[in-house]
Amino acid sequence: MSLALGACACTQAAASDGPFDVIHPYVGFTESYDANLLGLSNSTQAQQVLGTTNTADKSHTEIGGIALDDQIGLQHLTADISRSKTDFDRFTLLDYQATNVQGNLKWNLGNHLSGNLGATYAQNLAPYTFVHELKPNLREQKGANFDAAWLFHPSWRAVASITGSQVQYDLTAQLPDNRQEYRVAGGLDYLEANGSATGIQLARTRGYFPYPQSYGSDLIFNNYSQDELSAKIDWR
Repeated sequence: MSLALGACACTQAAASDGPFDVIHPYVGFTESYDANLLGLSNSTQAQQVLGTTNTADKSHTEIGGIALDDQIGLQHLTADISRSKTDFDRFTLLDYQATNVQGNLKWNLGNHLSGNLGATYAQNLAPYTFVHELKPNLREQKGANFDAAWLFHPSWRAVASITGSQVQYDLTAQLPDNRQEYRVAGGLDYLEANGSATGIQLARTRGYFPYPQSYGSDLIFNNYSQDELSAKIDWR
């Protein structure tokens, strides 16, 4: 069981003379309680890992950041950058600082070509769902995406997208979960006059795992390739 209470405050500053129309600085504070922070299955496992059957802990998080939102002609730029510091009452070994960055440019070229260009970065404490060790386990996640839609006819639209992501863990026991994934997709939509749309899309995803998983004396690499064919109906 986990509980969290928090407060957040932000200010809005109009920057009509600057590069951004609206800037939102913000700060926040959160108090959390988790009855089983490491997700241990029973008191015996808790005694082995923690040296006690008490698995609960409280944490205090302070966060500060800035959100940006700007419309530049036909282009819409958004971004959010934040840093936080979390301290635990009992398991102070797990104290950590987190970083979160995300940005997106919703772009338009005339009335027929549009899309998004974005990137994300996050470094946070990973949940102890599969690995139950009293050690700090920061998870670093990186991502980038690009998509485009071409309205080449009033009733027809071609779409394409490319995304990539990378996940890395600090804890040695979770190194087999480190991975890189890439996805390429393309499709065609038929647009009706009332705003409804039907479409079809083809996609391929490739996943790479640099560290193998071990099962006894066997080492298994989880690299994979996945092909998808999907249809959609967006009705109004």
